[in-house]
Amino acid sequence: MAFVIDKETVAPGVILVRRGDVAHRNWYCRVKLPKADRYKTFSLKTEKITEARELASDHASEIKWALKNDHPVFDRPFLAVAREYLAVQEERAARHEISAGRVQKMRSVIDQPFLMTGKRASMAHQIW
Repeated sequence: MAFVIDKETVAPGVILVRRGDVAHRNWYCRVKLPKADRYKTFSLKTEKITEARELASDHASEIKWALKNDHPVFDRPFLAVAREYLAVQEERAARHEISAGRVQKMRSVIDQPFLMTGKRASMAHQIW
């Protein structure tokens, strides 16, 4: 990860990182999921390393609890992520960074009925 400027291991599988590709100096926490080559990343929204260590431990505990009790770790539906992305793209279009036609095309794809129903709307935690 070329964008990481600071890195600290809090516990096995729990890593604090500070990114160089953003304007702020806040810490992020990466928690490795057991038996998988996946990570759950959290923005800790703090620049203080002591606060970041405590928050990282809290997030790691929440992940362990969720896995132990068969709760989903990744619970945001695709549609919510897509609409959030669309809002950012609309702001970019307002600043003339991208064309309004591009935003219209994205909106037409996101608003298709198959994204709002069935498995794609809310992927069950059994899949993960």
